[in-house]
Amino acid sequence: MSYFSEELVLSQLNNATCPDKSQDISYLPISPTVPRIVHFLWCSDKGFKFNNYLSVLSSMKYLKPERITFHYITLPRREKFNYYDSWFEELLQNVALFQPTKISSDRVCNTSNIKRQYVVGILQTEGGIYVEESTIFKEDMEHLFKTTKTVKLGNDGTGYVSTVGKDLKVSDLVSNRTTQPCPSFEEVTKIGSCFSIRKRVYPKTFWGLQDVVGRTVNTILYGTEIRPMPRSYDNKVIPNIAHVLWLRGKPVDFLFYLSCMSLIYVAEVEMLFVHGDVEPSGKYWIELKSITNLRFVRIVFPNRVFNFTIRRLSHMSDVFRAMVLWKYGGIYSDVDVIWTQPISGDLFKHDAVASFDWAHAYYPYPDYLNLGVSMGKRGAPFWKKLISSFNDFRDSVFGYNGLLKPYKVYERNPSLVFIHDRIQTMCFKNRCYPKGRPSNKDFRWNTDTFSYHWTWPTPVEFHNQSILFKINSTWADIGRNVLAKAGFK
Repeated sequence: MSYFSEELVLSQLNNATCPDKSQDISYLPISPTVPRIVHFLWCSDKGFKFNNYLSVLSSMKYLKPERITFHYITLPRREKFNYYDSWFEELLQNVALFQPTKISSDRVCNTSNIKRQYVVGILQTEGGIYVEESTIFKEDMEHLFKTTKTVKLGNDGTGYVSTVGKDLKVSDLVSNRTTQPCPSFEEVTKIGSCFSIRKRVYPKTFWGLQDVVGRTVNTILYGTEIRPMPRSYDNKVIPNIAHVLWLRGKPVDFLFYLSCMSLIYVAEVEMLFVHGDVEPSGKYWIELKSITNLRFVRIVFPNRVFNFTIRRLSHMSDVFRAMVLWKYGGIYSDVDVIWTQPISGDLFKHDAVASFDWAHAYYPYPDYLNLGVSMGKRGAPFWKKLISSFNDFRDSVFGYNGLLKPYKVYERNPSLVFIHDRIQTMCFKNRCYPKGRPSNKDFRWNTDTFSYHWTWPTPVEFHNQSILFKINSTWADIGRNVLAKAGFK
């Protein structure tokens, strides 16, 4: 699903059928006692997070309102470098019933009592159901529209209130409960109709949970109690061809030369396509293009996506890899990757294959994908959704398009890409991080990973062939292995 909410709503509409007289018709519309309006009151200055998003989605799913009114003094705002918490914007873009409404008085959120007065006022005036912004429903709650008044608030303010008419009082909203009607998701042993989440969580927080909380959250997000898993085919669906990108006809350097050689002689791809706007140059290219199963493919300089201009070459590769794997399928490899062993046959049996990056430099992102080494079936949905996500491409933010966007697509569609940490080992500032861990202990370069990816800087071993054979190091062994496989002695 491209977004959690819309496709769930559409699937409910598409699966609806017109019953004959022998079938239950209780679901057909009737006039409710309480208007089908859900109210949220936003008083937070901390930003709209996933738990708040989940509260709105659970209200949509289990209350089935005709309108969701989001009352606010100031709209939720993200911190300057917070690229993750786009939940509020996604509700605005994808949920037609979600309607922000500005509050005229700045005093509403000053105290708990004034806040209660406001809630009572909107329920007396409009009717409906007030839902506290961290409250998550777990079952059908449409019965709330059939009763004149229901108050389920905990002493921490979590819960909900439904009413119509003038019989609701401010004192009704003051809880004397010793137990919470919507207890914290971490503390409950038995959950009723709702629970609350008042801390930072992520979709992945609930992926492995088999309890009622995990089943509820996964159902709200994905429509199934267990998060969808990537499909594995009986036969290979990814072609054993590789794609690399080399722009502006620059002379091929020694690292890119080794990268291409490793794809052919170590990874054992059937065909390597070198894409570029101008054919590469230099002595290493003369040698490479003489290889039978290497072919140069001239492309249009990839400096535009949607209506955005791309100036950074690294960002051009972000767009290119998604386009080329969607169009042709195969293996994509960055120019600073050296392969260390043949690719496992099982990896060719998925729609898409990727790995996590090692670093955590983009808080609050819980993870992000590095697609510098990735695989895909031609026309696989993951690549199409990734291309669509470039509709807000940001050339000024390093990593936004190539690391963060892929994770967002994966987070919303975990069944579309198979995560395999061994497909590449990331290296940065002369240190490598195998399997996502900052440790090289007992890690064997020729059996425990399929490739090494040196993002920055280029190791001295790969400056030229002479240096490669003079240095005694693991990285030099990796480079010499490529040349040995290619028949050099």
